[in-house]
Order: sequence, then C-alpha cells, then structure tokens
Amino acid sequence: MGEPIAQLVRDARRAYVPGLPKVLFWAIINHCNAVCTTCSFYLVPRSQFTYTNLDSARRAIDVLHDSGFRFTSITGGEPLMNPDVFDICDAISRRGIAITYIPTNGLLVDDRAARRLRDADVKVVGVSVEMIGADGMGATRKIPKFRDVLVRAREALDRAGVPNYAGVLLSKATLDIPAVFEFVRDLGFDKVVFSYPQLEQGSSYIASRSIPEIRLTASEVERMVEGIKAAKRDIPEIGVYNTEASLDDLVRFYRGEPRRYGCWGGKRLFYLDWRLDLYQCFTLPKRYGNLLEMGRVDVEEPGLCDLCTQQAFRDFGPFYAGASALDRSVNLLRAGHPIEAMRAVASDETFGGLRSLLEVYGAGFV
Repeated sequence: MGEPIAQLVRDARRAYVPGLPKVLFWAIINHCNAVCTTCSFYLVPRSQFTYTNLDSARRAIDVLHDSGFRFTSITGGEPLMNPDVFDICDAISRRGIAITYIPTNGLLVDDRAARRLRDADVKVVGVSVEMIGADGMGATRKIPKFRDVLVRAREALDRAGVPNYAGVLLSKATLDIPAVFEFVRDLGFDKVVFSYPQLEQGSSYIASRSIPEIRLTASEVERMVEGIKAAKRDIPEIGVYNTEASLDDLVRFYRGEPRRYGCWGGKRLFYLDWRLDLYQCFTLPKRYGNLLEMGRVDVEEPGLCDLCTQQAFRDFGPFYAGASALDRSVNLLRAGHPIEAMRAVASDETFGGLRSLLEVYGAGFV
C-alpha cells in the first residue's frame, strides 16, 4: 500500500492547480471501423466522416492548458483511425496534460502503434471486449476471429510496456461475473474496467444505443455489482478500476435512490468533440461553444448532476469529493483556521473519495 500512496502524492503534486484540475474527454474522430450494437458511431455515413486535425488540436491544447485542464482521455469513434492521433498525443503530453487512457477496439493496435502510444506517455490503453453476441464476443462487430484481434492488440501493448485493460460493458451477457473474469483472464488481461449501460445521449457523442441487452433491472445490477466486489477480493491478480463507492452508487440509481456522489460534468469534467465543440458531458445536450472561439474554459455549472449512469464521468464523483475537501482544508489552513480545516475533511463522503483513489492506484491504474 505504501507505493500506491507515494505515487498518488507525486501525481497529485504534479497535477495540482488552484481550484482543482479540470478533466477532458476528447473525441478526436466521429466514426469507427467496428460494428457494435450498443453504439451508433458505425452508423455515421462516410460522407460525414471527420476528425480533429493536428493544427487545430495544437491550438486547442494551448486553450485547455491555460484553462486548468491537467488530465484528458482520447476517444472516438475509434481514436486510432485519426491519422494525426499519435502527434496529437505527443502534443498533449508535451504541454503537461496527462493522457489518462485511450480506448480502442484493437483492430489498429500493432507493435508500431503500441510504441507510439508509449512514447506519447499514454498512461493506459483500454481494449474493448464485446460480450454481446451469439458466440459470446465479436458477433455483433462483424470482425472475423475477433478474439485473436484482442489478444494481438494486448500482446503488442505488453511488448511496448503500455499498461492496458479489458473494457467490458455491463449487460445481460455479463450476469455471470465470475465467468467474465475468467474470460478476461483467458484473453491475458490483468486489469478490467466495467462501463455502465447508457441508454441515450443528447450531445454529439453517440456511443450509446438503447437495446434490450443493456436494459437492466435493479436485481440484475445488484447481482453484477456483488459479483464485481467479490472478484475484487477473491481475484486480486486482476485489477478492477471501478471503486466500491461508484458501484454502490450504480445500485442506488437502479433502485431509484439518491446517489452519494454527484457528477462534476460542467464543473470540472467536460466533453470535447472532433469539431472542438465543448459540451457539459456525453449525455446532456448543453453545448458551450467552439473551444477555439471561446478562448478559455471558464464555465461552471451550479451544483452537481445526478441524471445518468455514464461511468467515465460518474466515477470521478468520489475522487472529487475527496479532492475538493482537501482543497478547502488547505485553504483554511493557509488562512489560519486549523480546526475548520480538520472539519472540512471529516465526512464519510471525503473518506470514501480517498478510499476510491487508493483503490484505483492499488489496482494498477496509475
């Protein structure tokens, strides 16, 4: 546990900016080379294919850095289809913004791509494992021997020394969580991230479709969450990104109960698309404008949101609960109020946030 804590402190010092760092989810391309029934990016007609080019990306990166962004994920569509993807990643890292992860379907991951991702200091690459389909995986993607595609991608990333994980969408095909972990182990992955069903989205991000396989009941979600928690304890050799705080809030949502941790979308978390249009999040239609025309991101939504189950955004809730309390505590200490500073961090939500950070670091997602 000592090393995860030390690493957490080092990363926190590097990333700290007054008022808490902002996090960006940047979709640099609007199409994909795979077919997934839970996603709509493959439905974009070829005449509408577009992506963020390197020149525009460089100008956007300057705005993002000056606006306090210190973390970003690069997504799509299939991000590796963007011909400038590696140069964009290089530019982001050189500007001092950490690329926390890149998700991919694995089709374009070879040794060269893996080395370029490593050299661009991409922290983690997620390889999407499709569990929906007659053969248990790949049937909906219309890719022959898709299992071999995933293994080749994982092996290339391993050879290059790039940390990677299996990305699994919770669905009716994943009700047997022990079987899912065995499947992930068979593919050779030692880390897994479970994404949560998202039935619809109002922004330009179209990675979700409401299909029967992801319309889950509360009892189904509870069953899978308990299975994931048990696997976190019983199969420690496979690191799980999803924290217990996040999983518990997922159950609360399906039960119709208020969640403990709100979403920071539009406050510290934002979505940027291939046109450089900035949105509050993946789910809501609120668009702030084009980043290059805005010149600076200084918007901040009032309060925290509790409308959806978008895992990428929601999982930051516990982290920010802890980080914001620490930020308040530091400011109170600087102002000469030690008792108030102690009270600022003395809450279940704060300790839950700190525990979540340690869970993520302990699972190897650094």
